[in-house]
Amino acid sequence: MKSEKINLIENDSLFTIGAFIKPFKVIINNKEQWRWIVTSFEDLTFLDGNEIEVYDYADNLGDLIPSE
Repeated sequence: MKSEKINLIENDSLFTIGAFIKPFKVIINNKEQWRWIVTSFEDLTFLDGNEIEVYDYADNLGDLIPSE
């Protein structure tokens, strides 16, 4: 599957059919909350309705989606 270069920003939201998630405690605006964090993907992932490939983790935001 080939895709054009995608530049992620922090507010991007991706949809995935299957993912492993776990609860994670975070502090948002000085308030402690629990959020679901995706730990790995097991099925297709989409951005703006288009299927894309993603990595489970990366050292940089831009590296979460492979470039061609």
